[in-house]
Amino acid sequence: MPKPMKYLPVENITYHTDLNSNEVLHRLEGIIESFNRNTKTEFYSHSNPKYYIGTIDDTSFSINRIVKFKNPFLPRIIGTIQPSLNKTQVTIKMKLHGGILLYVIFHCGAFGLVFLAVFAASILNGKYNPNMIHPLSFFLIGYGLTMAGFKYESIKSKKYFAKLLEAEYTNSIDS
Repeated sequence: MPKPMKYLPVENITYHTDLNSNEVLHRLEGIIESFNRNTKTEFYSHSNPKYYIGTIDDTSFSINRIVKFKNPFLPRIIGTIQPSLNKTQVTIKMKLHGGILLYVIFHCGAFGLVFLAVFAASILNGKYNPNMIHPLSFFLIGYGLTMAGFKYESIKSKKYFAKLLEAEYTNSIDS
């Protein structure tokens, strides 16, 4: 049975690293720029060593990747840092920005409903209506672009965090 989270723009990742929680915090602070609207243009320079913008405290962080272009599919990354005996566990949830998610739901929902209406009318009339292909294709294109854009960006961040934290990670699509 396919898991529903696999088909949504959400990822839950758990990293296990041999670094202690203070070292994890130090490494994260090295790549996260505090959000300041007045200096936002400085983030796009090649001399800035920060790759993410957001907030970080002793046990959690909330960040976005810094890019030089507009990309609505950049994941919002929310993470927690949990020390254990000899390891540190960093749990990250990546998801679309709420406004983008609402737009995608509206877009896909509208075209999905139009497809279902045309499909139902075709069944009731007893003949194939070629017009039902159009809303279905718009639905599939919207969904496909959203998932491809989100996964492309989330894969970049997953690999970057694995390298930064010298960690192995596991994806959890259940939660």
